[in-house]
Amino acid sequence: MATFSVRFLGCKVSQTDAQHVRERLLAEGHSELSEGAEVAVVNTCCVTHEAVSKSRQAVSRAARTHRRVYVTGCGANLEGAFTGAAPNVHVVARRSEDTPPIADEAAKIGAKALWLQVGVSNEETAERAKAAGLAVVMNKCIGATHDALKVPPKSSSS
Repeated sequence: MATFSVRFLGCKVSQTDAQHVRERLLAEGHSELSEGAEVAVVNTCCVTHEAVSKSRQAVSRAARTHRRVYVTGCGANLEGAFTGAAPNVHVVARRSEDTPPIADEAAKIGAKALWLQVGVSNEETAERAKAAGLAVVMNKCIGATHDALKVPPKSSSS
């Protein structure tokens, strides 16, 4: 089993995503370390140019101190955002062509909407989701959209 650390940049959605990754790694028997972990997961943000820059910097720092770095989150879907990264950096991005089954699964579990993050868009996926009665948003940052619409964060008691 590997040791790991998880870092998130950006909105509450990014924080929640990073927490899910952390919980999954722990459930699989890996150990979390604040210093000296073998693996780093950097959950990135791309809401602004500054956020992308900070994400790149965090990935670069992690690449110097960890054997393997996995880049997740909105920034991972920006084409070329991590081109030229160190060889131990692995970008984990959802490819647009892989999303149609996600629409089917969302409908199956009774979701009310399907949100595909920045850089992810697929018309077949949208058609499947709409046919199942789901609202569809593609190629948008959920954090930036919530900020623009002034959607308050959910309280921890919700």
